[in-house]
Amino acid sequence: STQSTGSKDGVPVLSQKQYSISVKTGDRPGAGTNANVHIYLYGTKGDSGKRILDPAQRFKRNEEIVIGIDAVDVGDLTKIRIGHDNKGIAPGWFLERISVTDIEENKAWYFLCGKWLAQEEEDGLIEREIPASDRDGVPCLPMNHYTIKVFTGDRRGAGTDAKVYAILFGEHGDSGKRVLDSRKNDFERDSVGVFGIETVDLGEIKKIVIGHDNSGVGPGWFLNKVIVKSENLKKEWYFMCGRWLATDEDDHLIERELLPQEADGVSSSPMTYYKVSVTTGDRRGAGTNARVFIQVYGANGDSGEIRLESGKNDFERGKTDVFGFDAPDLGPLSKIRIWHDNSGFGPGWFLERVVIMDFSVNKETFFPCGRWLSDNEDDKQICREIASTSSDGSPSLPSVYYTVTVKTGNLRGSGTDAKVFVVLYGENGDSGSRTLDGSFERGKTDEFGFETVELGNLSKIKIGHDNGGIGPGWYLESVKVFNQKTQQEWLFPCNHWLAKDEEDGRIERELTPNGVPGPGSTEYSITTITGNKRGAGTDANVYITLGGTLGKLEKYRLDSSPKNFERGRIDLFELLTTDIGDIKYVTVGHDGKGIGAGWFLDKIFVSKKSSGKRWVFPCDRWLARDEDDGAIERTLTPGDGSRTTYQIQIKTGDVSSAGTDALVFISIHGEKKSVPKTELKYSFTNTNKFERNCLDIFAIDTEDVGPIKKIILGHDGSGLGSSWYVDFVEITNQADGLVTRFPVGKWFDKEMEDKKLFREIFPSNVGK
Repeated sequence: STQSTGSKDGVPVLSQKQYSISVKTGDRPGAGTNANVHIYLYGTKGDSGKRILDPAQRFKRNEEIVIGIDAVDVGDLTKIRIGHDNKGIAPGWFLERISVTDIEENKAWYFLCGKWLAQEEEDGLIEREIPASDRDGVPCLPMNHYTIKVFTGDRRGAGTDAKVYAILFGEHGDSGKRVLDSRKNDFERDSVGVFGIETVDLGEIKKIVIGHDNSGVGPGWFLNKVIVKSENLKKEWYFMCGRWLATDEDDHLIERELLPQEADGVSSSPMTYYKVSVTTGDRRGAGTNARVFIQVYGANGDSGEIRLESGKNDFERGKTDVFGFDAPDLGPLSKIRIWHDNSGFGPGWFLERVVIMDFSVNKETFFPCGRWLSDNEDDKQICREIASTSSDGSPSLPSVYYTVTVKTGNLRGSGTDAKVFVVLYGENGDSGSRTLDGSFERGKTDEFGFETVELGNLSKIKIGHDNGGIGPGWYLESVKVFNQKTQQEWLFPCNHWLAKDEEDGRIERELTPNGVPGPGSTEYSITTITGNKRGAGTDANVYITLGGTLGKLEKYRLDSSPKNFERGRIDLFELLTTDIGDIKYVTVGHDGKGIGAGWFLDKIFVSKKSSGKRWVFPCDRWLARDEDDGAIERTLTPGDGSRTTYQIQIKTGDVSSAGTDALVFISIHGEKKSVPKTELKYSFTNTNKFERNCLDIFAIDTEDVGPIKKIILGHDGSGLGSSWYVDFVEITNQADGLVTRFPVGKWFDKEMEDKKLFREIFPSNVGK
């Protein structure tokens, strides 16, 4: 019977049906199979998905087996796809026919095959599509033969020995995954492989998916294009690619989806031979035994990294060495990047010039240098970018000096000893990877400079390290880049770890600037209030996500002091980041590490420096696996602003016997209401509070009293030496950032001055 699958409100969205599948194996030697057989049913309402046909016994020669399956109602059947996994002894199978019956409606469809599903028989297919037929064998949908021509590109290493497959998608469905294998070397460099497949007529071809399994030695493949021809329609579709399918090239994908175009075309540039003449200068020590590399840039792209090596004694003083390479047509050449690996004895090199001949247009391009590539000569650079010039020496692009300022964050363990590099990207290309030789200590700023071809407006940078040294993890706050010629400056906020064992494990990041397009940068302040309960503090690593109207800052680690998140403590964190707008929510949590990792969070304040706006996010809950609901991460939304936390700083004077052991109390009186007399119990700056010349800080969570008009401060006179001299009191309202200062300069003692233990004190100023 038909079974309904409903949504939560009981409304049926899909119906289940029972199908009876009769499978007849052919009558010829070796026709049966022990492999695992599967089937897909396709109909007017959709498809069943993959279903395993698991009979009580194997599919034997000249026997018919009936198997029942439950599946979603697919409507009237139009085709099936049937195959096996090629496992077991002699898995090849000769399938005679299949019939499928809808048991409820007593309606049957017939699928005539009469072919092998075997890798060693006929066309080698182990999966076939079969259209539905009437009992006499007349198909409901016609079969079609498709010819697939696959053009491998003309690039070094373009060919592959991996298993290549394709899926055709058309108006009437898809072909399923088909392995393209003519049992020849089908995918050699600059070759064309021709393949044929049979499937139900797909109608107009809408797209293809083509890829490989990445197997074999050097499986990377450069696919030029694919042409698909339908025998029924007498029509061809053209699918341009011109890209790598390789884990180590391009975008690292090994499968691509291609859309058709009306006419054949060129998807990749033709190969061109380039001759490179390199002249080493005529001065003492000019030659090098280091390995030399070059990258050539033109209007159509770049050559990639090429090692200059002839097998002779290259790069000797006063000599010119000639090299050659093939590359896609680069168009008019604009610049080169040339460098060495600083290996060998005396690797420093004085490069006079480079001349490149493009044989496709018989044109020479000149790259004058006249400088050292040496870490102990000139500016100590071993990599140079050189703009192309005409024969008279006029440069096509000017060279520019860039200053790069790197700010390391102020978190525990944020510094690194690893080798750091940066790449600048702009309108005119990129700078190449430049090593930044600095200290990268916690909270410090390092400045570097290098010369490169004018890059124009910068769009992004890439920065990372080699993960070398002890404790290579690095917390990068920001990078500034300054163009000395145009006086332009770009800020690239980061505020993330580049560490294998932190956050997402990345040691390389791409950063976008604070310029156009996109929002600028701004400063946000985050204030956390740890509750005043027993065990409220935590030593776990705490992080926060800020969600704003313009974007999101993900999992920023909060760490500014070893004393962060102690019981009753107010902690302030400041960060420079891309402007994410007004803050709509925060997600705060910790990693649960350390002894007593549980944390009782009272609330969080967030303020935005550029607009002066502040938001309060009440929590008043545990983030602990053994408290409350066991959650160690919570998402908070802004409160109504009726409550706040007051940070109270009290400075005890620097005079003899100024400190006290008495119990100290304060009350706060504002325009709207008052905070009643409250004992100041927990100082999160000093265990022994109110000592001579010490500053103690307290927090009181209460309703917002409005602008503070006065305070009443005093003590109960208890303990030995209860007399107390106070310099000043300063109160900060964390909700709005207002600071109210109360100068005191008096004794609180029943024997000193006016013998008062409590005083009414009025503010001298209010500010931020």
